[in-house]
Amino acid sequence: VEADNMLVTLNITGTIPIPVGSKVKLVPPEVFGAVSVEIVRSNNSQMVEWESFLEGVTELGL
Repeated sequence: VEADNMLVTLNITGTIPIPVGSKVKLVPPEVFGAVSVEIVRSNNSQMVEWESFLEGVTELGL
């Protein structure tokens, strides 16, 4: 992982179909909340395989 990058690991215990090409976005907290992770699904009909990596995108302020 490079200096300006981070690696976030999620342990998803259920079966969640995530299309290939989907992105993961860190969402800033609301007033007293914590940073959330949002999966932005692509329109691909093929699903990612178990233990895959998704590209992350950030919003300004994170």
